[in-house]
Amino acid sequence: DELKYSGRWHAKPGVTGISQLSKVCDAAITMKNDLYYVENRSIVFDLTIIVKTLLIPFIGKHTN
Repeated sequence: DELKYSGRWHAKPGVTGISQLSKVCDAAITMKNDLYYVENRSIVFDLTIIVKTLLIPFIGKHTN
């Protein structure tokens, strides 16, 4: 398991992310989201996360 999760540290921490966009506060889901990001990161994916983050105050809820 340790090798599986070591990829999580290949992304620099930021202000927002997939886990911050969900209402779930579960360590296993956060880990899964972080690994998904590392494996699928792209400028389009980053922009999608940023746009969803900016929408939260206007729509009043978290996006998935």
